[in-house]
Amino acid sequence: MKNEIKFDERPLLLLVDDQIENLQVLGNILTEYRISITTSGRDAIRIAGEIIPDLILLDIMMPEMNGFLTCKAIKDNPDTADIPIIFVTARIQLEDMVEGFHLGAVDYITKPFEAEELLVRVKTHVDLRRARQTIMWQNKHLLDLNFEKNKFLSIAAHDLKNPLKVIHGFSKLIIDKFLSFSVEEIKEFMNDIRTSAEGMLRIITNMLEVNAIDEGKLEVMTDDIPAEFIGEIILQDNAAHSYSKNIEIILTNEAGKLSINTDFAKLRQLLDNILDNAITFSSFNKKVSIVIDQHDEDNKQYIRFRIKDEGPGISDDEIPLLFEKFRKLSNRPTANEITTGLSLAIVKGYVELLKGVVICDSVLNEGTEFTVVLPLKYE
Repeated sequence: MKNEIKFDERPLLLLVDDQIENLQVLGNILTEYRISITTSGRDAIRIAGEIIPDLILLDIMMPEMNGFLTCKAIKDNPDTADIPIIFVTARIQLEDMVEGFHLGAVDYITKPFEAEELLVRVKTHVDLRRARQTIMWQNKHLLDLNFEKNKFLSIAAHDLKNPLKVIHGFSKLIIDKFLSFSVEEIKEFMNDIRTSAEGMLRIITNMLEVNAIDEGKLEVMTDDIPAEFIGEIILQDNAAHSYSKNIEIILTNEAGKLSINTDFAKLRQLLDNILDNAITFSSFNKKVSIVIDQHDEDNKQYIRFRIKDEGPGISDDEIPLLFEKFRKLSNRPTANEITTGLSLAIVKGYVELLKGVVICDSVLNEGTEFTVVLPLKYE
């Protein structure tokens, strides 16, 4: 599953004791773990906030700031409160143990200790912490999925309703009064039905693509594709949309006969999404430019696709929101085109899958440029 929680193979422990010899003994036993050490309670509080260890082994009897005060400070900090703390101490009085548990410690190990006992207790609490983190992540993931399900239903109820009304209305009109209309009128009705159906298909396709990206179900099927062929295809894909708004698309291929080894279907889809967005949010009689060129950086070769429009531009505060799912910004389609807020999320997902980057530069009232940079060879 995409974005699944991942742990470092070796948990990180913070060992706190004012005696270096004790730290050396602990370190020699806990060799299967990554270890950070300190001899000061105050430093332990700072270090815990910086590294967020999986477990803290804390001595009680320390000068300046003892283990109890250190434990309290760590537990009072929301960023470190859930880190399990085991007291390692020679103090075994009942009142000390009770105080430690009240402060939030999960266990006690008394000195001198057996190595096997130490290892078992440490492993138990590290495993418990990671299990809790996994459950918390799963709960958050379920909440995110529920949110997205509700958004899907909202889109289905709202965005699919209008084109369905168009299809239903015109088809009923044709059936009921077929002989009352000319051939040209019927063709116009049928064209409205087709346009509405295409909009619905785009919505459903985008939903399925986003779901596939999120679930990590996509495979990359590579082939060598000429840059000039890619440009011609995306021009053809968007010809009808650009023609309907009298928008001129200017293609400049500076990559010549260069080929890119990548997944053509996914590259085609992400470039189509960017170009379709450029047309959708551009006014009639504008221009959109596409530039394809080679880009070299750090002794590696890349191909770059730049798509620039003359639309209204995007404000600085909205640019960080561009690639979020279901995000519809303040700009609106200029010819009542159907949008879902998913197309740029698909762009980001596909670009990352193809091991590239996508960048947006925009100036209000002047236009927006999307740049997609992909390695010449997918590896």
